[in-house]
Amino acid sequence: MIFYAIESYGRDDLLAKRRRSPKFSAPSSKDLSMEIFSVIKERVNYMYNIDLQSRTPIYEQLYKKVVELILRNELKPNDKLPSVRELAKELGVNPNTVSKAFQLLERDKVIYSLAGRGSFVSNVSTDSVKETALEDFDRAVAEALNVGITKKELTDRINVGDKKS
Repeated sequence: MIFYAIESYGRDDLLAKRRRSPKFSAPSSKDLSMEIFSVIKERVNYMYNIDLQSRTPIYEQLYKKVVELILRNELKPNDKLPSVRELAKELGVNPNTVSKAFQLLERDKVIYSLAGRGSFVSNVSTDSVKETALEDFDRAVAEALNVGITKKELTDRINVGDKKS
């Protein structure tokens, strides 16, 4: 579970935060470890939040979330991802679900795995990620047109999406 999140919130950050507090006292190593653990756990849950009530499969949500984190530069090339078991435990999902998402990410060359070391973010260009997203969009548009949705309905839906963001 302790992966790249430590880099952004480590022991020194917590000590600096506590020193600014009017009631500063030197924390025990156990207290500090537990506080670091809870902060990292919150960050993992924030970064990989999924909607268990959504109609979108969990593995797709995870796939999209990792791609989104890469596009927002929260995950950089060669950053280590949490293990399948760790992430599954944190999110409360089956490890096979996380494994499927990681397999799809690896198939699309978004991540790479090293035996015994874990999964890491590939040096993927944002242009190729955007191109893949546009290809998915094109397939969805073609499917929508095939089932009888008009071009006007599609453009109206896109315009509504623009107003929300």
